[in-house]
Amino acid sequence: MTYHIGSRSDQAAYALRLGTNDVGQRVSLRRVLGAEGGRPVYGDVVGELESWTDGVLSVRRRDGLVVRIAEDTVVAGKVVPPLPDRRRVPGRRPAVPDAASSPDPGTGPEGLGERSQS
Repeated sequence: MTYHIGSRSDQAAYALRLGTNDVGQRVSLRRVLGAEGGRPVYGDVVGELESWTDGVLSVRRRDGLVVRIAEDTVVAGKVVPPLPDRRRVPGRRPAVPDAASSPDPGTGPEGLGERSQS
Protein backbone atom coordinates (compact mmCIF):
# COMPACT_ATOMS: atom_id res chain seq x y z
CA MET A 1 0.00 0.00 0.00
CA THR A 2 1.33 3.47 -0.83
CA TYR A 3 0.68 6.45 1.40
CA HIS A 4 1.68 9.95 0.38
CA ILE A 5 2.77 11.80 3.46
CA GLY A 6 2.30 15.47 4.21
CA SER A 7 1.17 18.31 2.05
CA ARG A 8 4.40 20.32 2.00
CA SER A 9 5.98 20.71 -1.42
CA ASP A 10 9.33 19.35 -0.15
CA GLN A 11 7.63 16.03 0.66
CA ALA A 12 5.63 15.68 -2.54
CA ALA A 13 8.17 13.34 -4.16
CA TYR A 14 8.25 10.89 -1.24
CA ALA A 15 5.95 7.99 -0.58
CA LEU A 16 5.57 5.61 2.31
CA ARG A 17 5.05 2.09 1.03
CA LEU A 18 4.79 0.53 4.48
CA GLY A 19 2.12 -0.51 6.89
CA THR A 20 1.87 -2.23 10.23
CA ASN A 21 1.64 -5.53 8.35
CA ASP A 22 5.32 -5.06 7.37
CA VAL A 23 6.56 -5.62 10.93
CA GLY A 24 9.29 -8.26 10.73
CA GLN A 25 10.45 -7.14 7.27
CA ARG A 26 13.69 -5.36 6.39
CA VAL A 27 12.86 -1.73 5.60
CA SER A 28 14.43 1.51 4.49
CA LEU A 29 13.03 4.70 6.05
CA ARG A 30 13.73 8.37 5.39
CA ARG A 31 12.82 10.78 8.17
CA VAL A 32 13.10 14.47 8.94
CA LEU A 33 15.83 15.05 11.54
CA GLY A 34 15.34 18.80 11.77
CA ALA A 35 15.85 21.91 9.70
CA GLU A 36 18.88 23.86 8.58
CA GLY A 37 18.66 27.16 6.73
CA GLY A 38 14.90 26.82 6.50
CA ARG A 39 15.16 23.46 4.73
CA PRO A 40 14.53 19.98 6.13
CA VAL A 41 17.46 17.73 6.97
CA TYR A 42 16.79 14.05 6.26
CA GLY A 43 18.28 10.87 7.66
CA ASP A 44 17.91 7.26 6.58
CA VAL A 45 17.54 4.09 8.65
CA VAL A 46 17.73 0.56 7.24
CA GLY A 47 16.93 -2.51 9.30
CA GLU A 48 14.23 -4.87 10.53
CA LEU A 49 10.96 -3.19 11.44
CA GLU A 50 10.41 -4.67 14.91
CA SER A 51 7.25 -2.80 15.87
CA TRP A 52 4.91 -0.01 14.84
CA THR A 53 2.69 0.98 17.76
CA ASP A 54 1.28 4.21 19.12
CA GLY A 55 2.84 6.25 16.31
CA VAL A 56 6.39 4.97 16.90
CA LEU A 57 8.36 2.67 14.59
CA SER A 58 11.18 0.58 16.07
CA VAL A 59 13.85 -0.51 13.57
CA ARG A 60 16.76 -2.80 14.49
CA ARG A 61 19.81 -1.87 12.42
CA ARG A 62 22.43 -4.36 11.24
CA ASP A 63 24.70 -3.39 14.16
CA GLY A 64 21.93 -4.33 16.63
CA LEU A 65 20.97 -0.78 17.63
CA VAL A 66 17.21 -0.24 17.84
CA VAL A 67 16.16 3.14 16.46
CA ARG A 68 12.79 4.53 17.56
CA ILE A 69 11.23 6.83 14.98
CA ALA A 70 8.16 9.01 15.43
CA GLU A 71 5.69 8.17 12.67
CA ASP A 72 5.08 11.85 11.91
CA THR A 73 8.77 12.37 11.02
CA VAL A 74 8.81 9.60 8.37
CA VAL A 75 8.62 10.97 4.83
CA ALA A 76 9.39 7.81 2.84
CA GLY A 77 9.76 4.11 3.39
CA LYS A 78 9.64 0.76 1.71
CA VAL A 79 10.38 -2.93 2.23
CA VAL A 80 13.84 -3.86 0.93
CA PRO A 81 15.41 -7.26 0.21
CA PRO A 82 17.17 -9.09 3.04
CA LEU A 83 20.93 -8.84 3.35
CA PRO A 84 22.74 -11.43 1.23
CA ASP A 85 24.30 -14.41 3.00
CA ARG A 86 27.90 -13.32 3.71
CA ARG A 87 29.20 -16.78 2.82
CA ARG A 88 27.90 -16.55 -0.72
CA VAL A 89 28.69 -13.01 -1.81
CA PRO A 90 28.93 -12.91 -5.63
CA GLY A 91 32.43 -12.21 -6.87
CA ARG A 92 34.13 -13.07 -3.59
CA ARG A 93 37.04 -15.46 -4.04
CA PRO A 94 37.35 -18.51 -1.80
CA ALA A 95 40.01 -18.55 0.88
CA VAL A 96 43.51 -19.62 -0.19
CA PRO A 97 44.18 -23.21 0.94
CA ASP A 98 46.92 -23.92 3.45
CA ALA A 99 50.18 -24.47 1.51
CA ALA A 100 51.25 -27.42 3.71
CA SER A 101 48.10 -29.34 2.80
CA SER A 102 48.23 -28.48 -0.90
CA PRO A 103 48.96 -31.30 -3.35
CA ASP A 104 50.65 -28.75 -5.61
CA PRO A 105 54.32 -29.65 -6.38
CA GLY A 106 56.85 -27.40 -4.72
CA THR A 107 54.84 -26.85 -1.57
CA GLY A 108 56.02 -29.85 0.40
CA PRO A 109 57.40 -29.90 3.95
CA GLU A 110 60.87 -28.70 2.89
CA GLY A 111 59.57 -25.13 2.69
CA LEU A 112 60.41 -22.33 0.33
CA GLY A 113 63.98 -21.94 -0.81
CA GLU A 114 65.12 -25.32 0.49
CA ARG A 115 65.93 -28.24 -1.73
CA SER A 116 65.20 -31.80 -0.89
CA GLN A 117 68.23 -34.09 -0.59
CA SER A 118 67.71 -36.71 -3.32
